[in-house]
Amino acid sequence: MAVGRVLIARVENTLIALEGAVTRQVTALERITPIPRAPRTLLGLVSVGGEVMPLIDLGAALELPQEGFAPPYAVVVEYAGDRWALALEEVLGFGPSATELGPTPFPLPGSLSRHTQGVLEHGGQTVYLLSLRLLEALNLTSV
Repeated sequence: MAVGRVLIARVENTLIALEGAVTRQVTALERITPIPRAPRTLLGLVSVGGEVMPLIDLGAALELPQEGFAPPYAVVVEYAGDRWALALEEVLGFGPSATELGPTPFPLPGSLSRHTQGVLEHGGQTVYLLSLRLLEALNLTSV
């Protein structure tokens, strides 16, 4: 499977990639408005460019071991007609087009296996290309 350019970032010490076609912008997080009784995957609401959107804790959504600090960045993605901000620990930038993805190794921590489309390499490290269908799995329509 070939994909176009990818945004490479770090979440809970794990390198992930998102297809560039769905990313809209990367922003520094300044203010997060918490939502009472929200699931732990929903950090709150953020305003990006005057638009309010949910901020998703990717580490929690992927069930990765939590480091316990506030993420400094977010990437805005558009999926299924909605915009979401995904919290990131570090943004490494856009990588070149991924012409060939490797198979997803098993086992992986948390639910990373279920939400990975394949793997690529960046600087000698394994990067997991995420499927945004994980946003559907969060079932946040009732929040």
